[in-house]
Amino acid sequence: MIKVYLDWNVISGMKQGHQPDFVEILNRKDQFQVIYSTSHISDILVSYNGKEEQNAIINEDLEYISSLTNNTCASIVKDKAVIEVYDPKAMFDYRVESRNYLNGEGLFDSFLRDYEPDSPVYQAITKLLELPVPTLLSEVLNNPNTASAMNQYYPVLADNPTFGHLINVTWKRIRALNENESYKELRNTLQTGLDIKPNQLFNAHANPFDEIDKRHKRLEKRTGAKMAHAIANSGEYSPPWFQEIYGNYIKLDMHGYQEDRIRVDDKHKETMRNTIDDGFHAAFASMCNFYITSDKKSSWKTKQVFKKLDINTTVLTPTEFIDYYNIYLKYNDISEHIQLWLDLINSDQYISTEEKAGQLFTFNLNHFLFDYFNRGYILQSESGTSILLTQSKPTNNALVSNVEIANVANKLNYIFGVDKVIDASDINFENPIRYEWKLGKLIYTLVLINNYLQLYLDVEAP
Repeated sequence: MIKVYLDWNVISGMKQGHQPDFVEILNRKDQFQVIYSTSHISDILVSYNGKEEQNAIINEDLEYISSLTNNTCASIVKDKAVIEVYDPKAMFDYRVESRNYLNGEGLFDSFLRDYEPDSPVYQAITKLLELPVPTLLSEVLNNPNTASAMNQYYPVLADNPTFGHLINVTWKRIRALNENESYKELRNTLQTGLDIKPNQLFNAHANPFDEIDKRHKRLEKRTGAKMAHAIANSGEYSPPWFQEIYGNYIKLDMHGYQEDRIRVDDKHKETMRNTIDDGFHAAFASMCNFYITSDKKSSWKTKQVFKKLDINTTVLTPTEFIDYYNIYLKYNDISEHIQLWLDLINSDQYISTEEKAGQLFTFNLNHFLFDYFNRGYILQSESGTSILLTQSKPTNNALVSNVEIANVANKLNYIFGVDKVIDASDINFENPIRYEWKLGKLIYTLVLINNYLQLYLDVEAP
């Protein structure tokens, strides 16, 4: 199955009846697997106010996501990105509960309310929060050369230099970036310091990351001050690759490359949260074959990040995807893919390399044969010729699911007239996975080797 990730604007438009041709294509559930993520839940959560009328709209959105994706969800579990079945409504309810839990004046307010003041847990946390800030930070607060800047970013911390107060002040600043226009001020300050004009990086430079690095090096040489602009990858709460994608995405926006509009008023609430969520969408999308977005600014940033990090997810608008589908993915009957495969391996659209085993011909396909395979190989050696199909899997999703295996096997059963349906739940990865079909003297063998699903084509020995 071909994995497709949609941004929220596309899903919302589909729900409202826009681009019916695009909707019809994605409703081919045996060909496409549409995946939602926790970031879609964040998009919906923004409009939550607890009122009955708004709740009804939100429930419709969640039901639509459930129907569109069959509850197939990409999320971060501990430090791993996973794709699993998860009801969007259940996830939304959990997020509402979590948001209410962290809605106090400080990060620990709600947590402490769960304990009596004389309980051991309450006393232990209180003592922790009363500890003084680290010595190095205390020196910065008391240094005349740095105290002014620290007071600007951490007001009144000098009056109460405790660990708990530092956490609460930091927490409020983070919340402000997601609640008001503070991000715009932060972004403008950075761009002014680097002498970057609005949209300058987008208009003048094919590789904005190179220009960003040049600007920072120029500032460091002029002032001697080294500004931190690299992306930290702790891997503690999400995989390093996930942090690298959204970190580079935000980096582009911060430096003015197709920067998002920041606006908070009675009708709009466009804050840094939107940019962060779009960065998360880009990261989750790297687990899929296609990322469909109608947001031009997000599309440009995502393409630049994917190019920098060598991510093979294809970024398209809905209209572009329809065109791609009509050229490469559309078919009347799946059996057409047998002839298509034979035509492709007889074409000259290959890369030839010398390997130890022999001459290797690699075919990188725009097609997804049998709705899965997009790479073909022909190996010519002294022992004979081997022909196979496999998939250039999404960069950040190496696993093959039992649903995908069953989907391919059942399509081949249909092609070869085998009256048997393979149930995904019956596939056990602890046992060898191998299916075989014959067509005249040709033998087609589907196997799972080192987590790669491969389809071999051999000629029966005389």
